[in-house]
Amino acid sequence: LASPVKLNVTQIHSTGVRMTWELNDETEDISEYKIFRSDLALNIPGATSSEFQLITTLDAPEFTYFDGTVSRNNRYTYKIQAVDSLGRISEFSEVVAIEMNPGSKPDMWEDKYQ
Repeated sequence: LASPVKLNVTQIHSTGVRMTWELNDETEDISEYKIFRSDLALNIPGATSSEFQLITTLDAPEFTYFDGTVSRNNRYTYKIQAVDSLGRISEFSEVVAIEMNPGSKPDMWEDKYQ
């Protein structure tokens, strides 16, 4: 099962992140998406990133998720998986991260690792 592609995150306001992605052309019959997040407190010296945690499961054909549980001065990293109607789970998507910085344009980058 092919993983979702073109995962993107955008800061909507100081406490909101909008995620979008696309269905991989090789994938059909997707029933849901699992969204995972890791976070890091930027204002705590020596802090380390948390492990990825499942934060929600969305029914297909949804390609957008709003994460309203973020807060300023944190870096959030996301990845998703697709699940088909037979229960097969894809590999993880690419990983994307965003820094929630108050009063500035958010920094966003993609790291292509799993």
